[in-house]
Amino acid sequence: MPVDDEHCITWSIEYHPDRPLTDAQLEASRSCAWIHLENLPGSDRTVLNKDNDYGIDRERQRGQGRSYTGIYGTGAQDTAMQESQGPIVDRTREHLGASDGAIIKIRRRFLDVLNELEQGGTPPGLDPASQRCRSAVFTVAADVPFLEAAEPHVNPRAGARALEPIT
Repeated sequence: MPVDDEHCITWSIEYHPDRPLTDAQLEASRSCAWIHLENLPGSDRTVLNKDNDYGIDRERQRGQGRSYTGIYGTGAQDTAMQESQGPIVDRTREHLGASDGAIIKIRRRFLDVLNELEQGGTPPGLDPASQRCRSAVFTVAADVPFLEAAEPHVNPRAGARALEPIT
């Protein structure tokens, strides 16, 4: 969520819709091994940050397949990649390829929304029903269409359609 023109903040909430989190899942969260980061007391700034190179461990990085980045935890790795770009990036010098299809589509959607707003339109996401999609991890057979397989995992309301293809 943007805080100002050069900063943003992220909140992550872990839960399982059908059961309590397991002890192993809770431990992964508490140990900052996954997405959550430890904050400096009384602040929103993380302990692992740009000032201390996100705690990069060069020996771990050199190790055989132990860590490509040498940074512990997915959240710290994500933060390092985002912050290392600086507050504003000149996207005109960027060369996106086929594997960046999702980035291309979401940026196109953002630009479309901005154009709609300039024309007096309403921003998306104001209707609470549009907020009823959650992330999920699941495995399906290769012959099952993605939207069909994902729907029961990401949509908390039975019978309602949360997913639409992005074109």
